[in-house]
Amino acid sequence: MADGATEPASAEVARLTAELAATNTRLAESEARVVTLQETVVQMKKAAAAVQIQVEAEEEQITNKLIKRLNELKSEKEALAMQIEQEEEYISNKLQAKLDALARDKIVMENALEAEQEFIVNRLTRQLSEAKAENSALEGKIARLSRSNSATVSREDGMDARAGGVGLGDMQEEDVEDPAVTAAARAAAERAAAADVAAAVAAAAAAAEAAARATSGRGVGGGAAGGAPTS
Repeated sequence: MADGATEPASAEVARLTAELAATNTRLAESEARVVTLQETVVQMKKAAAAVQIQVEAEEEQITNKLIKRLNELKSEKEALAMQIEQEEEYISNKLQAKLDALARDKIVMENALEAEQEFIVNRLTRQLSEAKAENSALEGKIARLSRSNSATVSREDGMDARAGGVGLGDMQEEDVEDPAVTAAARAAAERAAAADVAAAVAAAAAAAEAAARATSGRGVGGGAAGGAPTS
């Protein structure tokens, strides 16, 4: 009877021992998995730290490159602004010099045209005075010849009045015609002189206008041909 009670107890002990061994085995496996997972976590932390360090380094590198590029662009902008300012100053000075030269040329041409007009007017005035003097001298000569002819005709008429039949009235009519001829000649001479003066003044005005157009053309051509220097 004792043997019958021992056998179940032994079986129970064996079963419990087997369960304990299985439990120990599972525990060992669990501990091994925990160790493996811990090592994996450590490796992943190390990898994450390395990646973080690499990302930070790349970000710093990119930031430094961007800062360097921004500084270069800023320097280029400043240099370009300075170059543009210098070119604008050069163009402004060049245009101002051209304008000053054109103003001086205009003054010189105006003075020359004024002197030429004054010379032409003085010459024409002198010619008109000479023409008037010549006209006066011619009128005097015509008057003297007229008086001489009148006296001669009067003497001849006195001698031939009774025989020739030429009336004194006819000769007096011829004498009256001489002053009219003289006045017509004087008027014609004055009209010719006035026409010469008008033609000369018109020619001088045309020359002044042509010179002004030529000066303006040179100014426009010079402004179009001039250019800014290239750096």
